[in-house]
Amino acid sequence: MNVNPSLQVTHESETQRQFVRFTVPSRALLDGKEFDVRDLSTGGISLSGVNKEIPKGKILRIELKMPFDAFSFTLPLDAEVRHYVANKGIVGCRFVNLTARQTSFLNQFVKSFIAGDVVTAGSILNVASRNNFTKVPASANKNAAPATFRRQLPGLAIVALLGFLITAFIGQNLYSSMFLVRADNAAIAGPAVAVRAQAPGFFHSALDPDLAFVKQNQVIGTITGPTGAASSVLSPCNCYISKTEVASGESVSSGAKLLSLMPVDAKPWVVAQLDPAQGKRIGPSTVATVSVFGARTPYTGRVIAMESPLADGANAGNGLATMKIALDQRLPVDYVNRLATVTFAIH
Repeated sequence: MNVNPSLQVTHESETQRQFVRFTVPSRALLDGKEFDVRDLSTGGISLSGVNKEIPKGKILRIELKMPFDAFSFTLPLDAEVRHYVANKGIVGCRFVNLTARQTSFLNQFVKSFIAGDVVTAGSILNVASRNNFTKVPASANKNAAPATFRRQLPGLAIVALLGFLITAFIGQNLYSSMFLVRADNAAIAGPAVAVRAQAPGFFHSALDPDLAFVKQNQVIGTITGPTGAASSVLSPCNCYISKTEVASGESVSSGAKLLSLMPVDAKPWVVAQLDPAQGKRIGPSTVATVSVFGARTPYTGRVIAMESPLADGANAGNGLATMKIALDQRLPVDYVNRLATVTFAIH
């Protein structure tokens, strides 16, 4: 859109109008009819050719049609009637309820006419997409920190927190390596009682597969020999069944282990393995903290025996020292064979 050399400016006193009005080549749609725009400003509009009287104060819905070189643009606006000249058919209105975007379009339209700029579809889209209104910042306290420093505070807090976490992590690792000895290869053990076959034959269990407890002298099963004679196998104690070694109906030899039992009054202990170099740091008075799988609270105890990996034992040759730990608290017998973790605090 190029400026018209005959552009007319209407001058009025400041008490009459707040905005300078311009005569621009545009039309407006009102109640389904088009009217010529007599003058326009960013604050209001005047239409000519309006033959119907409109009362002062009425809010009109006006669609302002703005023509450009290659296209036209329609802007809907709300306007309040300020005066109506019946003999000339002129109605003067001021814009109300303007949004920020509507104000931007009006400013662009009026400024383009004044400057004679060519308005393109791209410039209209640019006005529609940009944010032309920003909030005015509140007066800052003179004693408050500069805005730039306040913006840096969240980042500084995050850096400080990360530094604290890294320091705590390093400190915890140093403490663990210097003052803690940990044995992850540990389990609960107890005085198992082996029930063995007294003669060769076929073992037939008399126990329910889901049974976990047997009484003393309770019939565990029978062994049927080659001659067809059957002998009973009895429980030697009031015991928990730790493990069934032979399936019912299986052939067994004399002395074969049938079941492993655990007396109900047994006092379980902990067996743990660790590197011999770490084992040298542990003394008889060193307190062990034992965490048992499935237990809610930890237990405490002390080492009562330690076997070197060079000893001729069950764990000989694996390079680990084996410890037997007696607990201060009584463990439930059904904890036997559960995994555990042992930690020693070395001070």
